[in-house]
Amino acid sequence: MNRSKHTKRYERRGRMVSPQTFFAALRAGEPIQGVWLNSRRYHVFCESGATCVECGLEGLYFARERSPGQKGKFHFNLYGIQNGTEVLFTRDHIQPLSKGGSNKLENQQTMCAFCNQRKGNKTPESSQVVKAPS
Repeated sequence: MNRSKHTKRYERRGRMVSPQTFFAALRAGEPIQGVWLNSRRYHVFCESGATCVECGLEGLYFARERSPGQKGKFHFNLYGIQNGTEVLFTRDHIQPLSKGGSNKLENQQTMCAFCNQRKGNKTPESSQVVKAPS
């Protein structure tokens, strides 16, 4: 499996965690591998699912990672696999913040990085997102 440009920048530690295990710990308020699950992004994935709303790519696992320069501060990223390459999942604002949208959970959805990048700040009415390459 190859790591895409979106995923190579993270330092990875620990084992992969399935979405089912991750969401159960999130609902129970329990940490996983020493990471408290208090990010809004995790709640978006839990509520709207681990599948990209545009292309249908399924998130297969969460990886414990940290950004370069963040000593000791780990977080989890959701990944799927497409054509042998990891694809990072993101939370998307359905109605973009730049167009008056809010940070409420109801205005957020799960998208893979490819679809989210293509959507940009388009509104649902104007969005014609091209599906991720298959």
